[in-house]
Amino acid sequence: MARPGLRAVVGGLLVAAAAVIVFAASLSAAGGSRLSYVVAERDLPAGAVISPGDVGLAPMALDGATRAASFRSPDALVGHALAVAVGPGQLVESSMLADRPGPTRPVSVAVDPTSMAALAPGDPVDVLETPAPAGAGGGQAGPSGGPGSPTVVLRNAVLMSVGGPPTGLLAGAGASGTVVTLGVGSLTEAEALIAAAHSGTIDLIRADPSDGRGSGP
Repeated sequence: MARPGLRAVVGGLLVAAAAVIVFAASLSAAGGSRLSYVVAERDLPAGAVISPGDVGLAPMALDGATRAASFRSPDALVGHALAVAVGPGQLVESSMLADRPGPTRPVSVAVDPTSMAALAPGDPVDVLETPAPAGAGGGQAGPSGGPGSPTVVLRNAVLMSVGGPPTGLLAGAGASGTVVTLGVGSLTEAEALIAAAHSGTIDLIRADPSDGRGSGP
């Protein structure tokens, strides 16, 4: 049997090398289109309220419909309940939630640490303000009575994280207590929360769905 000529051998090698280069390029392109999306970090039963440690990010390539129903930030899901059970590593989509969350704005304020005893990150909370006495920080009498009457500032904010004593600008404002970061749904809610933090003492209580959402009593 005749052996193939040198040209034929070289030509075959060049064709094979080209195929390898094309295959590698396709893998590279696929890898470049992979973005990070929110997945479950552990088994989460239906009805579970999502906490910061319950979800994380994983790189994957999604099609248009699935991509539109997925989330890029774990913070967007904290405090919301699951309508179905989700397993470890499973992509969390909007259809899996009991209520689809809106935009969340993180706002850090100092709160009375005694009100934090039964709360943890991920909990939905109502925010109450007790105005400071006249002459002690410019507080005013509460609208429902004399000085010191607590009023509702926000309903169903999300307790995103719990820090330590106030530092930086929070300490400079004369605040005391424990600094927490709350997730609110609008700039109006953020303004109400910051104004309350500067005029009195903030307390948190666990929210109930029947409380509704938003600012004001």
